[in-house]
Amino acid sequence: MNACDVGRERVHAHFDETPEAPASEGLRLHFQTCPGCRELFDDLTILRDALRARPSISLPREDLEVVWDRTVRRPPWLDARKRAAVAAILVTGVSLSTLWLLRSPSVPQGPTAAELARAEAQADLVLSYTARALAATRNAATRDVVGSKVSPAVRGTVPADLRRH
Repeated sequence: MNACDVGRERVHAHFDETPEAPASEGLRLHFQTCPGCRELFDDLTILRDALRARPSISLPREDLEVVWDRTVRRPPWLDARKRAAVAAILVTGVSLSTLWLLRSPSVPQGPTAAELARAEAQADLVLSYTARALAATRNAATRDVVGSKVSPAVRGTVPADLRRH
């Protein structure tokens, strides 16, 4: 986190915890070096003041009771018989899924013969490519060593890059 991330978190924490208090000394010091955090603080102050200036409209008691009934109190459609039916359905579902899990094979079946044949063919192909690459590498290395180091040594000439100074 950089200093500006910390500053933004402190601005939001200020408005969450003590919105009426002035900014702390550390926050004011950060504002001197960070105009973005200062602007955020000013914008949130303006927003807070504008929201507080709006008139407060109280909800009528009967509307509050309706909201309370629909959200917090037990809905009328959920009587004891319906709760028992839902519980029975859940118990039946859990029991059936448990039986299904117990009856299913626990060890997965192995690969089919066709899958084994395809894997064997792919392995043979990879091994043949590897063998060809190794043979080509061996031949190139042999040509390089024999051509550039052994042949000149047999002829009695030493290449310039191999001479000792």
